[in-house]
Amino acid sequence: MYKKKKSKSTGPPAPGQWLTTYGDMVTLLLTFFVVLFAMSTIDSQKFQAMVGGLQLSFGVITGGNTIQDGIGINGATILPESGSTITSVTQLATLYSQICTFLDSEGLGSSVEAVLEERGVILRFKDRILFDTGQAVIRQDGANIVNKFANFLESVPNQIRVEGHADNVPISNYRYPSNWELSTARATSVIQYLLANTKIEPTRLSAAGYGEYRPIAPNDTPENRAQNRRVDIVILRLDMGELEPSSNYVEGGQ
Repeated sequence: MYKKKKSKSTGPPAPGQWLTTYGDMVTLLLTFFVVLFAMSTIDSQKFQAMVGGLQLSFGVITGGNTIQDGIGINGATILPESGSTITSVTQLATLYSQICTFLDSEGLGSSVEAVLEERGVILRFKDRILFDTGQAVIRQDGANIVNKFANFLESVPNQIRVEGHADNVPISNYRYPSNWELSTARATSVIQYLLANTKIEPTRLSAAGYGEYRPIAPNDTPENRAQNRRVDIVILRLDMGELEPSSNYVEGGQ
């Protein structure tokens, strides 16, 4: 006898088949964004400035610590939320980006480093750029580099602090009995140069000498010690400058 063939089942599809279509869509999207990324040009300095500005704006500091009102994670100093703080952070991020672009255009990256920190933008003058070993008289070639930043320093309203640093190799001579005196003399020498050669108001300037006690690298190799011998010109964040001491004396008053 002739037997009829059984028709194939036309029931619902096996569960999970939609994942194939979904996976194809995700793959196409990923490919699309990879192509966009490959076609784009990224300015690393501007990207870093944007990231730094966002970190400060949202209360994030180096190492993932969070800035809040009071004492923060790992003992981080915490800033209150305020409109002035956000404005100050935005200004710093913009200034940092401008300085990084300027360093690249002038080819000064081997002599000066721009650093964006919570307290401000740092112009870090590397070892022997400004001073000879054991001296606090600005070299002429170092003075020429300082001159290049005069427009930046004159145009911003921020307080400016010059900080001198040394390595841990002791110094002792008739002029500088220790690294304290040498680092302070170097900071003061830069202040005197700025006063004599720029239009920066003296009330915006201050100097500090830290000796060997604020290193940025361990003092265990000649290269690391060279990093610690430095002069920093710090453009303080606007709301940080408000904490600087001011004079209550009024000329002509009682």
